[in-house]
Amino acid sequence: MAERRTVNAEVAGSSPAAPVSLAPLGHKTGRPLSTGQTLTQFPRSKLTDRGNWMSNWSLCIAAAGLLAAGTLSAQPPGASGAPETRIAPGQQCPPGQTEIRPRICRAPETAAPSILDYRPHSTLVTAEHLVPRAKFAAIDYHGHPQDLIYSAEGLAQLRSALDSLNIRIMVVADDISGERLARALSAIRASPMKDRIRILAGIDFNNVGPGWAEKAVKQLDADIAAGAVGVGEIPKFLGLRYKKPDGSLLRIDDPELDPVWNE
Repeated sequence: MAERRTVNAEVAGSSPAAPVSLAPLGHKTGRPLSTGQTLTQFPRSKLTDRGNWMSNWSLCIAAAGLLAAGTLSAQPPGASGAPETRIAPGQQCPPGQTEIRPRICRAPETAAPSILDYRPHSTLVTAEHLVPRAKFAAIDYHGHPQDLIYSAEGLAQLRSALDSLNIRIMVVADDISGERLARALSAIRASPMKDRIRILAGIDFNNVGPGWAEKAVKQLDADIAAGAVGVGEIPKFLGLRYKKPDGSLLRIDDPELDPVWNE
């Protein structure tokens, strides 16, 4: 093991009044050592200077990183230089801004995400069991063939699709009534699909008010007589979108609808 050496400033060959520089000892600081001070010097290898250099640089990089992190954390999110609004305790941010720090409001830096841009990727890992065709003949009790039921060509396409899935009967729930219902029934009866397609009649919930119930019941009776097998579908947005003539929202339990439900 190398021997540890202790250098005393008073016996280093200089006068007591003159400080001894550390530079001759190979240190980089060059800081003088006053009379009476001692320096303990440990054994050095060829890698000592390189290690000190790398250590010093590592400390500098770490300090710079901490300084940068502190600076970034102290800055509120949002665009640099974006206008901000200071508010009083309990006060709301102005429209278009949100509270990014206590009582500091800013507008978002980027546009709000849209559901149209949502592209989820499934991470589910499981066995796959595809069933491209029903084992036994099935009934589609809620179908939406749309325009395919109004012509021979469309019904032929529908037949091919149903056969590929082994669907024997489809009950159409396209909310059709009146003249459209009559056209669809006429096309179906004149095609090979006459025993495989059934249609539910629709109800028009627009302009519900005085006299509406009588007309709706009359039309429903006519649709059933024409060949409809029931009512459907009742729109999912009933109670959310339809308005009455006075501008109020049509509720699903509005008394003016009772005659139709009772029919």
